[in-house]
Amino acid sequence: MIEIERKLLINASAAKVWTRLTDVPFVASCMPGVEKVAPSGEGTYDAVLRVKVAYISAVFDIALTIVQQQKPVLMETLAEGNGRLGVGRVNQRQLLNLRPVSENETEATYKSELLIVGKLAAIGRKVITTRAHEMADQFARAFAAGCETE
Repeated sequence: MIEIERKLLINASAAKVWTRLTDVPFVASCMPGVEKVAPSGEGTYDAVLRVKVAYISAVFDIALTIVQQQKPVLMETLAEGNGRLGVGRVNQRQLLNLRPVSENETEATYKSELLIVGKLAAIGRKVITTRAHEMADQFARAFAAGCETE
């Protein structure tokens, strides 16, 4: 299991950050490699994730479920997916907490637990952990920037 935690200060109100957080296509656009996000039911979405880790390129069909929402401070999601061509399986539980710092600043704390099994996992924990942290950093920057613009 790989654990990722990030804390970032977003120059936007908590209400605006919450609105962006509940816009699943926007959130998906912030995550590197996510494609074709579509609702599949109440609080569920299907997506495609393309990722390259070391010498392995993989495509995963992902089912995303919003597990819990406490407007406007907390969202928990679960992403589960199978890799195409037998590359493996991925499960990721994510928790995002929002805390207003001021009228126009919000602290966001992001925690994620990631489990990868199969061929992709065979390339080694250190390589996968490094790539997962890179993707988390890219997501955090894109999400904050998207919240801070109109």
